[in-house]
Amino acid sequence: MKTNQTRANGDPDQPICICQIGSLLDGAGGLLAPIPMPFDLTKLHKKTANVLIVPVVKVDLPPEDWYIGRPYHINSETGTGLFEIFREDYEHICKGMRKDLESSPTALIQTTNGPHYIQIRTKDGNKNRYKPMFSAFFERPISSKRYAFYFRTT
Repeated sequence: MKTNQTRANGDPDQPICICQIGSLLDGAGGLLAPIPMPFDLTKLHKKTANVLIVPVVKVDLPPEDWYIGRPYHINSETGTGLFEIFREDYEHICKGMRKDLESSPTALIQTTNGPHYIQIRTKDGNKNRYKPMFSAFFERPISSKRYAFYFRTT
């Protein structure tokens, strides 16, 4: 189950964090490997295969007036159409990260959108707590901040 801050009309106010990518970058089948792990074996798939999204409306409201919107269920189990869409997003993001990093010896990863619903973007929120990410595969820092997979607001 994931909660998400939502506008009164039901539109998401923020992207929904799925999972951080730091521990998923390197190693056999890592996100930065020439051949990343198949989507159905990833932490991303595990986190998105069966999830309940609970919208919470609190924009411009005092806490006592916050309320829960209508929850919705995401089922992207292997064999579903949504599985194929998320797989395409995952593969596109992996290729995009490698392309960014291979463009220059000092290049860093950046926000990368899949063609549909998933993206990677920065996760650190406080400048005093930024944690750089290092890639053993590229043998260098690849980001000045942590990154995570998110459902985009679209």
